[in-house]
Amino acid sequence: MKKKENRYGHLHTDETKELLSEKTKKLWKDPIYRAKQVQERRTRKERGYIASPETRKLQSDNTKQSWKDPKIRIKRLEGMQKSWDEDIDRHLNLIANLTGHKLSDDSKAKLSKSKMGKEVSQETKEKISIKITEVWKDPIYRLKNSGSNHVLWQGNLEKKYCHKFSESFKEIIRERYNRTCFFCGKSEKDNSERLCVHHIDYNKNSICNGKSWPFIPLCRTCHPKTNFNRWYWFNLLISFWLENDEIHLNISFINPTLI
Repeated sequence: MKKKENRYGHLHTDETKELLSEKTKKLWKDPIYRAKQVQERRTRKERGYIASPETRKLQSDNTKQSWKDPKIRIKRLEGMQKSWDEDIDRHLNLIANLTGHKLSDDSKAKLSKSKMGKEVSQETKEKISIKITEVWKDPIYRLKNSGSNHVLWQGNLEKKYCHKFSESFKEIIRERYNRTCFFCGKSEKDNSERLCVHHIDYNKNSICNGKSWPFIPLCRTCHPKTNFNRWYWFNLLISFWLENDEIHLNISFINPTLI
């Protein structure tokens, strides 16, 4: 019997890759095969199968190396885009199923550490902006991701802000906190943009209702955090607000003509 040739490091031809790809796609279209593969992966996970650190590093290095090849990068990106275009409903359902999923403290720490200190270049920001603009021009995509169709929809909570919550008023709040984010302490100069002004009590009618004005400036990174676990943020910030008289706002600090 002929001895098997050691094919470690062997590169397939483009023709062979195409044949393998078509065969794999055909197999995965079979619901029985798909279910079997999914169950097998779950079983391996339940058994506690974890690849060794050496294997994970090898896989990581190979993936990083392959992405440096422009041809491979373009082909993978085109494949991802094609997958979205052909079955966008499935992808949206996957996103919807992840909504509310909570990461472990260990996972959060790893994510935080991996992103700490990293800054997105201006070129990357512009590319992201252009891509998002193009995607939102598609009426079908816009319809599926707007209003009640959006995965984060929480009902019709739309309510207009008090007319006194103007840009002039926001400037007063920013100045009062030296134009620095109340959470992280970054300045407007560090963020290269003006700070957002957050309603501590989530009451859009503040100012107009004649009650105290609990507002703080937050950067674009910190502000979205207050949209989740609202009860936690409300209690935390209101408690701090009430215990520190020096940060209370009252009419003596503000020129009525400005608001």
